[in-house]
Amino acid sequence: MTSVTFLLRVAAALMLVGSAYQTFNLGNLTGFVPLTNQFIYGAIAVLLPFAFLLWPRWRLLDLPLAALAFAAGCYFAFVSERIVMEGWEYGAPGLAQTMALLLWALTLEAGRRIGGTAMILVVAPLSLYPLVADRLPAIFNGFSMPLRDTVPCSMQ
Repeated sequence: MTSVTFLLRVAAALMLVGSAYQTFNLGNLTGFVPLTNQFIYGAIAVLLPFAFLLWPRWRLLDLPLAALAFAAGCYFAFVSERIVMEGWEYGAPGLAQTMALLLWALTLEAGRRIGGTAMILVVAPLSLYPLVADRLPAIFNGFSMPLRDTVPCSMQ
């Protein structure tokens, strides 16, 4: 548990420095101005794995799930400029759709571990709302989207 504690302290320090850098727009002084989504995906890469390390559920899968969460967050942080420039919320490439689906599932599982079953029973159906939006009563009616477009759009 001490290695997880050490990693948690490093992650907290990274997030503190990164948040100050982003909040106070220090990129103007250093020449590196990260996009907002790049910072958010970086934060996901740094923090989401701890949901699997600090709230273990399946001992054999916790470390691989944490690694997948880190990899998915890093992938989106790395391609964040392409996400914005190419409008991936309207037509993401196949790999991005797969990674978004993976990150969506990992985020739901992390939420279930931390918030419990009640939270997942609320969040999961709401995250799938775009699939059935066109079939709901007038006050809830909206444009429907297929799953391949819903997940990448929600991960933007």
